[in-house]
Amino acid sequence: MNERRTAVAVGGLYILGTVSGVASVILAGFGFGAPDPFTGIAALGPRMQAGAQAILTMGLALAFVPILMYPILKRESEVSAVGYVVFRGALETVTYILITACWIVLAGLAPQIVRAGEADGAGLRAAGEAVLRISEAVRMMTVFTFSLGALILYGSFYRSRLVPRWISVWGLAAILVDLGAGFFDLFRGNGRATAVPAWIHFPIFLQEMVMAVWMIVKGFRASAGIPGVVPGKGGAA
Repeated sequence: MNERRTAVAVGGLYILGTVSGVASVILAGFGFGAPDPFTGIAALGPRMQAGAQAILTMGLALAFVPILMYPILKRESEVSAVGYVVFRGALETVTYILITACWIVLAGLAPQIVRAGEADGAGLRAAGEAVLRISEAVRMMTVFTFSLGALILYGSFYRSRLVPRWISVWGLAAILVDLGAGFFDLFRGNGRATAVPAWIHFPIFLQEMVMAVWMIVKGFRASAGIPGVVPGKGGAA
């Protein structure tokens, strides 16, 4: 696959992954914010499983991005290329698979917990609480693997100028905000997904969409530091 096709494929995967991630929140994510999360999840019905499928779609789509980018990033820095594959291709994908599994288990457990009530469902509720804690712990891992992988990518893009530097700087600034929100969740928000408002993630969401469209329309820019990269048409700064 040449660099122009790689840029189009990566842009398309970013859009698929991001749209699937947003869909997972719309379908199921708000159920976790209910006063009793099991009541909130049970009320979602089949939407919970649909949200889990959206999470898995996002994870698989984004897992292919480091694979496609590795030969190109390697020309600028092999360390960066390997780091990107490890954080975004391996570790992050594992976390999405684990979250998917937790959501599917909760989709089955939550209605049983609600029907059983407090007295008869103590054992079920304990099992559900354990799955919720695992899901939250894995979610926190996802925040950090995603953030570290993104820092590697945008740092490499900034140095190589494969995309305009304003896109790279925007990505670095936005992902630092996300990383800061992750630390707030971890140390001040008691690990709750609702401790940080959802809009805090909008800058990185918008940046990735702009970058994806740029890749599809313009391709990668030529770089003196990366031999063999073919510029897309109209790749002005």
